[in-house]
Amino acid sequence: MSDLFISVSALFLGAILGWCAGETSLGIGLAAFLLVGFYCFQLSYIARVSKSGPVSKQAVKWWMSPSAKRLLSVVIDAYSSQEILSKAVDRYRLRSRRRKIALNGVILELRKVMEAFPDPILILDSEKRLIQWNRSASRVFSFSHALDRKQPIRSLIDDGAFLSLLDIEVGENVELSSIGMEHESFFARRSLLTEDRTLIQLQNITRLRELEVVRQNFVANASHELRTPLTVVHGYLETLIDHSLEAGDSDFETLFQKMHFQTSRMKRIIEDMLLLSRLDSDYDPIEEEIDICEFFNNISDEIKAVAATKNHSIQLKLDNNYVLRANREALFSVVSNLVSNAVRYMDDSGEIVINGWANSDGGYLSFNDKGIGIEKRHIEKISERFYRVDVVRSRESGGTGLGLAIVRHALAGMEGDLSITSLVGEGSTFTLRFPLSRVCIQPVGPSMP
Repeated sequence: MSDLFISVSALFLGAILGWCAGETSLGIGLAAFLLVGFYCFQLSYIARVSKSGPVSKQAVKWWMSPSAKRLLSVVIDAYSSQEILSKAVDRYRLRSRRRKIALNGVILELRKVMEAFPDPILILDSEKRLIQWNRSASRVFSFSHALDRKQPIRSLIDDGAFLSLLDIEVGENVELSSIGMEHESFFARRSLLTEDRTLIQLQNITRLRELEVVRQNFVANASHELRTPLTVVHGYLETLIDHSLEAGDSDFETLFQKMHFQTSRMKRIIEDMLLLSRLDSDYDPIEEEIDICEFFNNISDEIKAVAATKNHSIQLKLDNNYVLRANREALFSVVSNLVSNAVRYMDDSGEIVINGWANSDGGYLSFNDKGIGIEKRHIEKISERFYRVDVVRSRESGGTGLGLAIVRHALAGMEGDLSITSLVGEGSTFTLRFPLSRVCIQPVGPSMP
């Protein structure tokens, strides 16, 4: 029983180990193979002992015993298990071959998918070496499989904007200009495939940029062509209004006043469109060091005159003074548009508070009003061109729908940004932030009245 117990236990243990490794048959076969070796060693030992003479009768007696018969039976079964082991090994090889074929199929499908993309795709390893790319990437960057595979991407692409993509947060877009032999433009985006694989996908925006230039040129040219005849019409209407006043014809006076209001509004739209076209273009504005206190002192009469049209007052609170490096005309356009916007959407006899301060984060200007407020769903879109929260009120008050778009574009030229907080029925606050690199903080002085 002890030999049978040993054999069964060994085969059972082999089955368990094989199951843990995912190959139960292979585990049983290896256990049987070891049993064969063990029992062959025992038989060899018994044979040597039987030749020694004095114990030969004892050996013969043992060979005739039931234990020896069971041992021989186990050995025969163990030898037959070699066939099981061989079949298990063959199955393992076949399974490995099938897995390899399936893996090669997946790799081939992945390559087909990458080649189907019209835009460049790059795959980098954990050390930022180039390991895979598609045909479009080869066209743009002139990659060679023989020379460039597994080379550091920093040594293959010498573009600062592209290399910055490797260091920023995953998922952010970077715009690349004048890339490759054809000087194309792209949006580049980095994603993680696995812990040690990074995907970089480029989207060609060359055509979009060309269409944007066409649009800008059209708007600029159309605005220029419309401004001259509209100015003539506007001037004649002013003359007709004066004549109707002298003649005492109230009907014609009312008619001419309405026409004059609409032509004035059209002139403002055209002027705003021309300004936006200039901000959109690649012109290099003249920048200077602007003292904020002095700047508001110089324009206070103008912005107060705008506020006075609806009996509003303006309060300036410059808690500490700073110098801002910016274009004076663009900064005035930002301030005047925000003040006009506050006046337009606030009831009569309100107050507009302009705060200015600077700290270690940069320079700030905020414009607070007690107007009608803006619903949260409009805030993200309110700086888009011709976007209006209240179309009727905007037209009646002479709004063009371009004021906040001008503010956003002008701020972009000064590396600034605009944030808006608002509560419906309580008012809004428009806050401008300028980077510290453009700000020089001056000694604290008294607040402006």
